[in-house]
Amino acid sequence: MPVRADTDISTRPTVLFVDDESMLLSSLQRLLRREPFTILLAVSAREAMEIMARTPVDVLVVDLQMPDIDGYELLSRVEVLHPQTVCLVMSAVADKEKVEEVVRHRHVFKFIAKPIHPDVLKRVIRDSVCRRSGGVEPPETIISPEHLMLCKEHLSKTEFTQAFNEKYVC
Repeated sequence: MPVRADTDISTRPTVLFVDDESMLLSSLQRLLRREPFTILLAVSAREAMEIMARTPVDVLVVDLQMPDIDGYELLSRVEVLHPQTVCLVMSAVADKEKVEEVVRHRHVFKFIAKPIHPDVLKRVIRDSVCRRSGGVEPPETIISPEHLMLCKEHLSKTEFTQAFNEKYVC
């Protein structure tokens, strides 16, 4: 069942968190209760798609590892059905190749590694809302994943890893 942190969804950007860990979702709701967002929560990809079918979502924050439909499939569906939604991935996936695969997915704005510092999460959500509303993105988010992948060919492995982490991994 979706949970709202506030009721005025007409004037506030909507952020939907999708994670199968309900305790984490409750913590996120408490953490962001004073932020200028409408917070929606879903414990599955199916529930997230149901919410998005009836409520416009500005920012979607998805865990990758979920039962039934995983975060990869959800991102693919959102890219087709809701291309205006800014997508973030928040996951404990430690595999660097998996992270790069997610970031290469052109509909993913940022990868947020769990656990995340609350201030960093708030900043990333604000940056995402800014991106969704057509505002100017902060300088550190202007480089696209495609551009960074092209840079990989011209940088040493250490330089690429550092640049990748600075631009896409929170």
